[in-house]
Parts: sequence; C-alpha cells; structure tokens
Amino acid sequence: MQTERDIAAVEQYMPCEMFELGQGITAANSAISTVQMTEAVARSIRQNLASMEELAEKEVYHYCTCAEKAAMQQEVQRLGERTNEIIDVTDAASGDGSEHNKLFSAEGHKVDISVGRGRTLHIFPADMSIPMEEIDLTKDGKAALATIKEIHGRAQDYVDSLESQSAFILEIISTMTERVAASQEIGAMDFSVVSESAVMIGEMFAEEPEALHDCQANAGPGDVMRVLYN
Repeated sequence: MQTERDIAAVEQYMPCEMFELGQGITAANSAISTVQMTEAVARSIRQNLASMEELAEKEVYHYCTCAEKAAMQQEVQRLGERTNEIIDVTDAASGDGSEHNKLFSAEGHKVDISVGRGRTLHIFPADMSIPMEEIDLTKDGKAALATIKEIHGRAQDYVDSLESQSAFILEIISTMTERVAASQEIGAMDFSVVSESAVMIGEMFAEEPEALHDCQANAGPGDVMRVLYN
C-alpha cells in the first residue's frame, strides 16, 4: 500500500528536472576538470619555488663556499627558467576555446566557468613570473630570498584557493547526484506498480462502480491516486 508521502513524491516528480540535473552534473564535471588542471600547474610552480626558496635560505643562513654558492645559483637559475617556461606555455582557454589566457602571467585575466543551475565559478589570474635578473645568490642572497619568498607565498595562496573551489564543486556534484538517485528511486517505484495497479483498478471498479465517479476528469491527479490507494 502506497503512503501519502509516496503519492506526493510521484506527483512532484518531473522528468524535466532530471534533464536539468544531468546538464548541471555535466557542467560541474567540466568545471572540476578545468580547476584541477589549473591546480596541477599551480602546484608545479609552487614546488619549483619551494626548492628555490630552500636553496636561497641555505645561502643566507648557512656558511657556503664560493663554489657551493655558484652551484646553488645554477640550480636556482634552472628552476626559475623552467617555471617561467611553464607560465609562458600555460593557456587557460575559456568559452569556445578561441580566447587564450596566460593565467599565471601579468597579462592573465579572469576565467568564468559555469558549474550548472545558475552557478558560475571564477578563476582569477595570478602573476607568478620570476624576475630571474633580480635573483643571484652569489651577489645578494637576502634580496634573492625575499623575491622568491614573496612569489612562493602567492603560489601557496593560489593553490589553497583552487583546493577550496574544487571542494565546492565536488559538493555541488555530490548534491546533484543524490537528487538524481532519489528521483530514480521514485521513478522505479512508480513503474513497478503499473501492472499491479491495472489489476487493482479493474477489480475495484467491478466491486465498487461508484468509485468510477470519483475518478472522473474533473478530479485532480492527487485526488485520483488517493481514491485508488484507499
């Protein structure tokens, strides 16, 4: 026997909402993919900067020979140039892909991404370019360290922000997926009782002809269902 709650659930179930939820999940999955790819690049930049900062701190706070300083500067130079290459080739395309955006450079601009059902995610640019001409451990380790620390901190904040955005999108996906699952359960209940309902309706009308009057066209769907299930 179906309960009042079951009947209300069937009445409120709308296939168009399922379609909208499906579109929302697709958009959210696309958004999480974009955010995670951006996050992966930012993590790579952050890791390089962390290594550069470690070398600079060693030069500033520990005794190093001239040969050691030269070797550390060579590694810092390699890491810095590699980071700038990553920044230069990173292309955060939005929309139809015709617009190119060097998100981690001074020329970067905001990327807007739809995450479904009227929500828009914003990925803001952050200049993480490393001015390698200002970094020389063999001449001024303290100045080099200050420059590296400032950019490293910027990269860390950026990764933290992207992690929060990823968590937000995953929560949206989880919520929409749960709603789809709930709707599918309602649909399964509705179709599973079709054959039983047909037999029940036939028997009821045969035994109680007056019930047919209560199921005329001027009665609403809820009224009809209550008559059938009482």
